[in-house]
Amino acid sequence: MLKKLSALTLGIVSAVTFASGSQASASEWNLYGAPPGNNSMYVSSQGNITINPVNQYVNFDGWASTIWKGGWGEDITMKIYAKTYTTYVNGTANLSSVHEDTHTFPDGINQKNLSVTINDNYSSFGLWTARVQANGWVKFDDGANYFKADAVGNDGV
Repeated sequence: MLKKLSALTLGIVSAVTFASGSQASASEWNLYGAPPGNNSMYVSSQGNITINPVNQYVNFDGWASTIWKGGWGEDITMKIYAKTYTTYVNGTANLSSVHEDTHTFPDGINQKNLSVTINDNYSSFGLWTARVQANGWVKFDDGANYFKADAVGNDGV
């Protein structure tokens, strides 16, 4: 009898724990990348992914940036590209949103930062993964120099 009561108590505690755990939960993403052998520019992205199974949504909230550290006296053109995407257990639905910007600065002597804001919502029903990717580049007006970086790291859940 005591074993049955203990098993029942454990089942009730597990059910309550599961039910309370079904509220919104958050995970962070933190990405960074620089071109091989070059430290003049880098790409970075950070934010939170909130999954709410009760209201059936997943939210991405953060930013992505291409940073030029400076040192070029002519025009530079910078690009930032970030993408949030989700996959689902049924394998048929893949949703994504792209956030990008390109800008030419009159000189690259001082540090420059080109950023995009990320705030995307998707369904969490049958969610398998929720991820972020980011990359960017810097090119120079002489056409000869070009740096590209892909950010890597903790990219989601």
